[in-house]
Amino acid sequence: MLSNNSLWAVIEQLRAEMEQIETRYENAMQSLQEVEIENAKQKQIIEDHLQGAKYNKSRNERDNREDKAEERRQHEKEQEEGDNHE
Repeated sequence: MLSNNSLWAVIEQLRAEMEQIETRYENAMQSLQEVEIENAKQKQIIEDHLQGAKYNKSRNERDNREDKAEERRQHEKEQEEGDNHE
């Protein structure tokens, strides 16, 4: 059987181990929070990039439509000028 002093020594050792575990847990939680913050920042960057890409695609499509319309107008104008010269 353990003596009273031995029991107190075991209890103190367990307390020390518990403190170490609590410290590791707190550090892990802090690291997790930092990772979550970084992930949120990265997610925002990606969303901003995707929004920019959508905007650029939309703008490019609009520009292409305008270019085609301008080409049609130019072509029609050239045809009218050709018809007027005949």
